[in-house]
Amino acid sequence: MKRKITAVLLCVALAFTLSVNAAAQNESIDIVSDTEEVISQNVVEPRIQNGSIVDNGVYRIKNVNSGKYLNVHYGVDADHTNIYQWTGDGSTEQKWRVSYNLATDAYQIYSMSSSGGKYRCVDVTRGSTPLTSGQNIKLYKPTDPTSQELQIMSIGNSQYKIVMKQNTSLCLTAYGTSNGTSAGTTSTSAGNVFISTYTGAANQKWTFEYTNSTVVVPPTGWLDSVSSTAIRGWIWRSDLPNSPAKVFFNLVNNDTGDEYNFTTNANVYRSDLLNAGYGNGYHGFSYTIDWSNYSVGNYTVNVFGAEGAVYYLSGSPKTYNNQAIHLIGMIDDEGHDKSTWVTQEVINYAENIGAPSVEKIRGSTKENLLNYIKSSYFATVYTHGSRTSLNWSIETDEGTLNSGTLQRSEMLSLDYGYFSNTNCLLLLACSTAETGGMANNNNIAQSFVDKGVKTVVAFERAIVSSYSGTRLSTTRYAGYWGKVFIQELGSGKTVENAKNMALDKLVENQCDIFNITEEEYHTKCDDDIEYINQNIHCGMDTCVILGQNQTVKH
Repeated sequence: MKRKITAVLLCVALAFTLSVNAAAQNESIDIVSDTEEVISQNVVEPRIQNGSIVDNGVYRIKNVNSGKYLNVHYGVDADHTNIYQWTGDGSTEQKWRVSYNLATDAYQIYSMSSSGGKYRCVDVTRGSTPLTSGQNIKLYKPTDPTSQELQIMSIGNSQYKIVMKQNTSLCLTAYGTSNGTSAGTTSTSAGNVFISTYTGAANQKWTFEYTNSTVVVPPTGWLDSVSSTAIRGWIWRSDLPNSPAKVFFNLVNNDTGDEYNFTTNANVYRSDLLNAGYGNGYHGFSYTIDWSNYSVGNYTVNVFGAEGAVYYLSGSPKTYNNQAIHLIGMIDDEGHDKSTWVTQEVINYAENIGAPSVEKIRGSTKENLLNYIKSSYFATVYTHGSRTSLNWSIETDEGTLNSGTLQRSEMLSLDYGYFSNTNCLLLLACSTAETGGMANNNNIAQSFVDKGVKTVVAFERAIVSSYSGTRLSTTRYAGYWGKVFIQELGSGKTVENAKNMALDKLVENQCDIFNITEEEYHTKCDDDIEYINQNIHCGMDTCVILGQNQTVKH
């Protein structure tokens, strides 16, 4: 008589563990309510195959000839453990989780003695040889579809033949009517179960007794990274080792409360997963994400599998801040590329402001220009401008320059608060803050404030830099002023202090280069034609702040 006390106690402990785990997940299930597939209970949703077999259902499988049950020897959860028939006793070693793979139209039968039906299944002992009549069956981890994929075929009267998917002429067969043993592994060992050519004999027929329960099969996986372009990781199900698992994403903007849910299949090949024994390796995911489509803020990113309950991947949650810094350099009608002002040094300063993503953009369409500003924590636009317009431009793949203007009048149609996520906008362009003699600041810079930008830094006059002959310097154009301004913001200065410091350093720089006094600098920057042909930055002292004087650095 077999000793089964240990197996029964393990079953009780497992049932308790599963119930506790399921209860612990209850509060998390609501977050997938908007996904493509709603999970509403802590059991695997049954799928019916062959009219009666429930996917992930737990069964006792009885041989028609002997009336005895498919049984794992002593319930041992180890590879090569023999499987035979034994008198029914209701123990865990006689219970099996039947898992159906829709992609391959095949079943795998997992022993409930193996961590609640998760890790080891019915396997044919064949080595590297083809499937052949007389080969023994045993318990083994799911690594070989040829040896482990089955079809459960109805033959009427609630009876089934269990055949090999790769050779349907071979079926599970029990020898005789005796109880089996661990050592009896041949096709003539008393009570042993093996595969043989189907003849329709009673010892090749089986019935499935449903235990009125299903099994949660938790996936395993990892959330590797959340970046400005993609969410990456992997997820794998042991019951479907070679099939892509569904992965769920939940994004919560902690600043606005906005929530986003979506799902995809993990079907990207990864050699590291294959080498680690995770099925065929096609279990990675790389979900492309355009953060400009999501409200700006600090995000908590949760990624999970949902096989009856919510199972968060290791490494989840992660955080992401999509408040980018955009440095936009337009191309003017003469082909001057102002994105050259955005040096790596400028990018480094911008990173110090505190937003996680700094993007240097060369030209833009009008629509993209608005979107870049809208999605920015801080944005700088290097371009041409006037009191009522701001230039945009983009160079096509053919090298043709397309350009135009964003008119102040066009901005009037934007929603109120359209730029409410933008803390600071620097317009390095001529005259965008010019008042035109009007007290109400009727200019395009003010329009950005009116539509939600907290602080706009702009210039009342033309920003010019003249030069002649070989008297060129690395400080040409307004790029130097912008570099210092961004540097000072990154060090924690207020917008007002950064603006003043940028002018002071610019003047100091110009005086050193041209060996002139500060007074001479300001004189030369007057509109006197006598001094216009000098390599000197002018108009920078007309910089004004519209909106708030804030500290932009996080």
